[in-house]
Amino acid sequence: MATKPYADVSDYVALYGAVADSDMLAAKLDASSTVIDAELAARGRTADEVDPDLLRLTCCQMAERCMPKGGSDIPAGATQMTETVGPYSHSFGFSAPYGSPKLLPDELRLLLGFGTGARMGWATLGGGADA
Repeated sequence: MATKPYADVSDYVALYGAVADSDMLAAKLDASSTVIDAELAARGRTADEVDPDLLRLTCCQMAERCMPKGGSDIPAGATQMTETVGPYSHSFGFSAPYGSPKLLPDELRLLLGFGTGARMGWATLGGGADA
């Protein structure tokens, strides 16, 4: 049975390194797990049907996108930045929604098991023998 949250602080640190605020990270991992549950439920699935390693990896990836990036004068969460020196202009683009965990389409496909092998479908052309 999958246990929520699907990743803990030590899992995240092993992938991305230490963080300044481990309480915030724990909350982001929990929120990411909740989003994973909601996305799976919307498709009639549960986390018990997903490999725990995939749950852990996806949860860490989602939390990484939500964590503030320190040591820079670029705002946390900025995905695009424009500066003009004269006459003084700044422009920042943020991923939407900033700070909220979001499951990307390729992560969802991974959790649902799509793209893990060759699949082929056949359709009868011209209505088949009964036409």
